[in-house]
Amino acid sequence: PAPRLAEKDDADDEFYSGPEADPLDHTADTEYASQPALTSTGPKVDLIPFETLRGRINYDTLKALTFKPFQLTAMSEVQKRVLKLMPYLSGGKLRGIARETGDEAAETEVEEDSEGLQRGREDLLVKARTGTGKTIAFLVPAIDARINSLDRMMKEPDESGRIPERATQGQNLRRLSRSTVGCLIISPTRELATQIANEALKVCTWHKEFQVQLLVGGVSRMAQMRDWGRGRKDIVVATPGRLKDLLGETNVREALTTTDTLILDEADTLLEMGFSNDLNFIIDALPKSRQTFFFSATVSREIAAVARKALKPNHQVIDCVPKNESNVHLNVPQFYTTLPTEGDQIPHILRLIAHDQLTRPKSKIILFLPTTKLTMLYATLIRELGSTLPGKTNIHEIHSRLDQDRRSRASDRFRRDTSPSVLVTSDVSARGVDYPNVTRVIQVGVPGTAEQYIHRVGRTGRAGKEGGRGDLVMMPWEAGFVDRLTGIHIKPVEMGELTTELVSLADDEYRDRLSGMQDKISGLMPSLDQSAIEEVFTSLLGYYVGKTSELRTSSAEIYQGLQRWSTQAAGLPEPPYMSGGFLQKLGLGGVAGGGGRGGGFGRVADPTEIPVEGSTEAVVDIVEVEMELGVEVEVGVATAVKVGLAVSVAVLEEELALAEAAVRLTTHVAEEVMEGVVVAMAGQVDLPAPLGMRSSPVVV
Repeated sequence: PAPRLAEKDDADDEFYSGPEADPLDHTADTEYASQPALTSTGPKVDLIPFETLRGRINYDTLKALTFKPFQLTAMSEVQKRVLKLMPYLSGGKLRGIARETGDEAAETEVEEDSEGLQRGREDLLVKARTGTGKTIAFLVPAIDARINSLDRMMKEPDESGRIPERATQGQNLRRLSRSTVGCLIISPTRELATQIANEALKVCTWHKEFQVQLLVGGVSRMAQMRDWGRGRKDIVVATPGRLKDLLGETNVREALTTTDTLILDEADTLLEMGFSNDLNFIIDALPKSRQTFFFSATVSREIAAVARKALKPNHQVIDCVPKNESNVHLNVPQFYTTLPTEGDQIPHILRLIAHDQLTRPKSKIILFLPTTKLTMLYATLIRELGSTLPGKTNIHEIHSRLDQDRRSRASDRFRRDTSPSVLVTSDVSARGVDYPNVTRVIQVGVPGTAEQYIHRVGRTGRAGKEGGRGDLVMMPWEAGFVDRLTGIHIKPVEMGELTTELVSLADDEYRDRLSGMQDKISGLMPSLDQSAIEEVFTSLLGYYVGKTSELRTSSAEIYQGLQRWSTQAAGLPEPPYMSGGFLQKLGLGGVAGGGGRGGGFGRVADPTEIPVEGSTEAVVDIVEVEMELGVEVEVGVATAVKVGLAVSVAVLEEELALAEAAVRLTTHVAEEVMEGVVVAMAGQVDLPAPLGMRSSPVVV
């Protein structure tokens, strides 16, 4: 067996610079949990690139997925299972790429798949959870079906059997696109319908003529009717109540009788909210010749009854919900706390751990952090502040800065641990690895997507007879993320409520220690290395700066919030310094840099002029890229775009632990996102998005 690690992990040295604290009985093991995991609880997911859909889906649809705006690489399970049925699912033909120049690709028909042709445009009953990428899975075939249907209808022979001239075909297209409905998507809530409509607009980025109609309550009915009469009806997203109301309008009712594709999303939620009669009314108004996709996380008797009415008898069933993870968001009590101030983060996390230990003698907690640097900081803090917890606590740590041997042993020990324990980790532990008897999952900061949130909570969904609990802890400016957790039953809990309950649970001895928690935290902070805290700050800045839409806030508010975090929570005397030029490249041009001079993304290399024949190369130091599946990639050189320039490049390296993979290479910043990297380049390198170092899949 491998030798036991020292009680204090080397990773702590990056933060702890004061005298040795009183030794605690904790385990400082660390691990990086790779996927496939040691014990896989779900079906093995083969990584299938979106590029394999080339020739199977419309070129402009694929361009939106793999280039702008999505920049996706690999498909999720539900995307893989549905989109493998293309092109026949959308009534299209298999195409081969003869040549490709720039943004144009010439396609030629190839020999068809006889089995696929026989299946054709079949109906689907898809069992898939919220946040698994299902929106892309149903939008792609629906959009391609609209393209194929319009192309077929505008070329239909006239009464004399003649094929219309090109000019007439154009007139037919304009008329048909406004008088017929391509895809009708019914969603249970206004918020979810709006999200789907926005996603549809993104998928249609390169279909310049396509339009999306949104029919929901809370919006002017008159304005919706005006847009309905004037615009195309390629994709219509609606809530049942408003759609039923609008069916009383002749032009709405007549257009819906031509609906090509019907999609019922979150069907279980639709029925839970009492829309069964409305759905039956709407379905009766649609043509029986339509294609129907039925998406639901569960299939109860009531759902099966609606499915029988909506779907053709020979429909195909696709089940993407692992048996041991089914409906985890319905089975696990979940709570979120929006902190009053950034300075409340650390004490609130300690109180959550203490609460679990007081309510569960065998407390076993997974603490998720958004970046590797923050994971390292919290592992250090909980070790040093262990005396503020009710019992002796074993601390296990998982992140990419530790070697594989230590990572593996940490996973094994946490799995076997029957004492109060905490696994401090980044998102790499969210999938695949089965940790038995986890009593609570705490997520600090917003995850990358609702899918990540669900998978993380799933770690306690198998906690056994006693069940588990999930807590999401957000700083004030992160609160907008909760609106994205549509269909997930998550309740708010105030910080004061937890404190009051904790005091009532504690005995006299622990109550005294609890009252001194803030003093212990304040006393520890001066011992932490300031430069390491500044690195945490920059890692968080890299993680959050691209999340303005998810958080419904501005980049400036995120930056200012992180500045407050660095002083109020992490104890810096002043926020880390960021130059005005650097902030401008991050989209923060209107924010003053401020702070001390000690911060930043790392050391700047000497500028080096690199003339390359017809191209520009940015020499990048070896960068560790932690991918979603736990793969580490060492990248020595990033080759930039061929622009015929020779520039001076100064390279700044900083590793981030991000929850999603995406890369934005800009003039000053190359970001590797997915437990990843921010590499800031102080030269002028113009790198377009499609040439980014995408080393790991992005699952939407």
